[in-house]
Amino acid sequence: MSAKSLPAWMLSEWSELRSVLAEDDFTDVIQFIESVLNADECACVWSAIEKRQRENSRAIFSHLLTSLYDFSVAEELEETSISERQQKAARVIDAVKEFRAALKDVHSDKYGWPMQFAFALKTMPPNDDPYRLSATLKRIVSAAKKWVEDAEPPVVKQVNAPNAKRLYFIRQVTNFFQTYYGSPLREQTAALTRVVFRCDIDAATIAKLAPLNKQSAD
Repeated sequence: MSAKSLPAWMLSEWSELRSVLAEDDFTDVIQFIESVLNADECACVWSAIEKRQRENSRAIFSHLLTSLYDFSVAEELEETSISERQQKAARVIDAVKEFRAALKDVHSDKYGWPMQFAFALKTMPPNDDPYRLSATLKRIVSAAKKWVEDAEPPVVKQVNAPNAKRLYFIRQVTNFFQTYYGSPLREQTAALTRVVFRCDIDAATIAKLAPLNKQSAD
């Protein structure tokens, strides 16, 4: 199967997307997507998507194509672990507290900021505000706490394992299909994995490597 054999709406969407990528000189992305679209083994992917058309099918299809490239590159593979994020956030919060205490010692209730600080803070007496930085520093502390609260288990824990990138790809593609098409599409994920990583893998193995709701279980 070649890209020309795609359903008309997919071919049209790819043509538009390709033009946009070409304008931004994303040659490597174009070559990657075309290698997938032209692979005979991926025919099952496009037929499965064709059966699951919806109102925003074109946008989802474009999103899938670019996401496949991102998943294969796996730039986010080495995401900060939850424990590392907690430690970094704690250091930020402690540093902000120490910084605020140091500034408080410099500021005078009677004379305000020393001139050097006033210039640096772009404020001069009598309009200087001893708590000028307070709101910003509070936001930084809140952001650090939220960063920890929003932390999710990494897609792949053992990022230095030989097949870490492949595992990342499998789990991300599985999650994409489940999210946008309501099914993990194991056979289709296996086909994409075989084409992208030139390996021998089947749907049963995909299911073991990317169990739903257990994406971080290495």
